[in-house]
Amino acid sequence: MSGLSIFIIKYLGIIGAYFILWMIFPAVSLAIFLLISAYHFGQGHFIHLKIVKYKRLTYFIVGCNFLGVILFSDYIATATILESIVDITPFIDYGSITMISLFISSLIVVSIQNLNKIHLLLAEIIVLSFLLYLLPVLMAFILYFGFWHALPSMMAEFDSLTANIQHGKIKKFIVQLAPFSIISFIGIGLILFLATSYLNEEQMILLFFILVSLISAPHIWVMNNFLEKRES
Repeated sequence: MSGLSIFIIKYLGIIGAYFILWMIFPAVSLAIFLLISAYHFGQGHFIHLKIVKYKRLTYFIVGCNFLGVILFSDYIATATILESIVDITPFIDYGSITMISLFISSLIVVSIQNLNKIHLLLAEIIVLSFLLYLLPVLMAFILYFGFWHALPSMMAEFDSLTANIQHGKIKKFIVQLAPFSIISFIGIGLILFLATSYLNEEQMILLFFILVSLISAPHIWVMNNFLEKRES
């Protein structure tokens, strides 16, 4: 069996296992998705920096800070999206203290690192956190995921996958990424289209959230392996 076949089997296996978990334990699946997403966001935030002290803890806390700001800044909107999985309204009084605690903790774990121009990194965390806090949930997620997270990650992938290519780097990079991306977009679009006749707006948002988590799980696994090998 080729390496690509093994990779695809593992990739689809993660999606399948996570889907089954969603069907049996939705609240647990949600918690897992948020935890691994927080770590992934933190890891991606330092994609061009080498974190030495408490590396994994730093990734996790910084990622929790940004994810926490996105989710807790508009607590009612977040609660509405998640209400069919778990009721988080009883914890509304703890939203602010949670955000403040994560914000301060992220500044502490970053400030102890031996990095050049660390003041700029701290300023970035402060400004970005406040900006995400002021935006609605969806806009905050798009801003962080689309710009601060996705673009640096794609640039790192581009540099790695085209390192030994002299000409046509962009074309070959697109060709390598296109199959999985197209399958993901078409699959999510088709499922959402078929579900429109059976689900209301809140249920559609939740379904989209679950589909994104199913795609994200193997992606996080792949990116973690990629970034760990890149650092070694």
